Amino acid sequence: METLYEKLKKIDDLKQHKRKIDQLREVEDFTVRSIFMAAYGKHIDLKMPKGAPPYTKNEEGSLPSHQEFNDIIKKMMNFNDKQYMREKYFIDLLNKVHEDDAPIFIAMKDKNITEVFPSFTRDLMAEAYPKFVKGGDS
Repeated sequence: METLYEKLKKIDDLKQHKRKIDQLREVEDFTVRSIFMAAYGKHIDLKMPKGAPPYTKNEEGSLPSHQEFNDIIKKMMNFNDKQYMREKYFIDLLNKVHEDDAPIFIAMKDKNITEVFPSFTRDLMAEAYPKFVKGGDS
């Protein structure tokens, strides 16, 4: 089964801008949308240390279901929880997903998706997902 990284890498490698937009729209689901919203949403701050936390790489991992991912995001953004608990939820997510997908979530947290996918700029994401990502300085 193809990992999220493999799907997005194929899109990142495309040369034609229109095909890239079309392909991004095709792979859109709750997880993809949430990753780009968190990475580019100025109103979203996970308030976690930058960089990769210690986690166990998982060759057999898979993406969480829509509900699982939604629950994890809610826990990570529950600022009433202690910081170490919120970080633990994030590490649990990294331990669960395939090792190729973990850097995507780390880049999401650090708001640096272009480190993993260089062509996935704010403007490209705003064009692909105008309801969820604002372009430029908006």
